[in-house]
Amino acid sequence: MALYWPDQKVALEFLDDPESSPFTGDDEGVIIIQATNDDLSDTSLFTEFVSRLAETLGFSLPNEDDENYDPVRAFKSMLYAAVEY
Repeated sequence: MALYWPDQKVALEFLDDPESSPFTGDDEGVIIIQATNDDLSDTSLFTEFVSRLAETLGFSLPNEDDENYDPVRAFKSMLYAAVEY
């Protein structure tokens, strides 16, 4: 399973999930971001992943130096936005 944000033409693929299939959309110009288990389980890699995904989607995130910054919350917000489609 890949997540897809059609308005931004961005797809997210999970590489380490044997049940997951790659993005198969027909849209031209789709940016495919790939994530591994390490990207999702290591705190610093996850923060980098969330920042990269947010930048590609055009979402603004709070400053990482802000004491209220939570990469998990930011990622969930982006996932919820994908589910709306």
